[in-house]
Amino acid sequence: MSLFLAGDGFPASDPAAGGIDAAWDEFIQSASGTGRKRGVRRRRRLARGPQPTGQTTGAAGGTTPASNIEQGDRQSTETVAEQDVPPPANDRILVIYTDEASARQAAEAIGARNPQLEVITAPVTTGELALPDSPDLLGGVVLTPACATTLLAALAPHRQILSTLVRRGTPLLALGSSAAVIGASIPGPEGEPVEALRLVGVGVSVEPVLNHTIDAMTRSKLRTTVIIDPGTVLRVDAVTGRTKVLGAGRTTWVGHGEDHFIIHHEPTSAPTGEID
Repeated sequence: MSLFLAGDGFPASDPAAGGIDAAWDEFIQSASGTGRKRGVRRRRRLARGPQPTGQTTGAAGGTTPASNIEQGDRQSTETVAEQDVPPPANDRILVIYTDEASARQAAEAIGARNPQLEVITAPVTTGELALPDSPDLLGGVVLTPACATTLLAALAPHRQILSTLVRRGTPLLALGSSAAVIGASIPGPEGEPVEALRLVGVGVSVEPVLNHTIDAMTRSKLRTTVIIDPGTVLRVDAVTGRTKVLGAGRTTWVGHGEDHFIIHHEPTSAPTGEID
């Protein structure tokens, strides 16, 4: 499953913003269970009937009375059958928000794609966040656009839970400014570097101003930062760390060398740091 890091918020009327629509589609598809691993195959043993003398070995490996085989009666046969045991129904999507308008937009985007999914909202108030019961059974997580420092303060105590969810394959969609907290570091109130959630091992920026990114990297000593264009989404595979760009825009990868910066624009795919 994947993390979806969007360069801005909700889809605009401009068709060029199709990257966010595509990300929503893939996110909901993943959260709905499409493409998930099938349930564990378990062996189920059926009841054994009476066993008179004179037996033969049945095709399934059990013992079956010879007289029953002659009569075509298979009901007393001890058989071993395999059945698919589906995974738990993870039909709840958690929407974390700081303003109610964003929460409504997220709920509408989810309901329009799969009305059977249950939307659970969790407001960030005074820098605190209360997660729902059994967060490990969530089908997906959406972070609506929010002040990065405020959102980080609320999410930091729950980092391990979020990391575990992502590693287990739960999709996460971070919209606009909230995408920055998924990365390695964000600028603090005075511009000082603040360690972020590090669900991906690089810095993430949605500001299209290159100088701001370079300044932040100089302060934080980050080796790599990715800038995501508006209307564009960077999809990160939570297992391999491989990425793909969704939408008409591009990502800009900024590498910090010994005394220089390397700029690389990526319209298709590029490696990220390790998923942590």
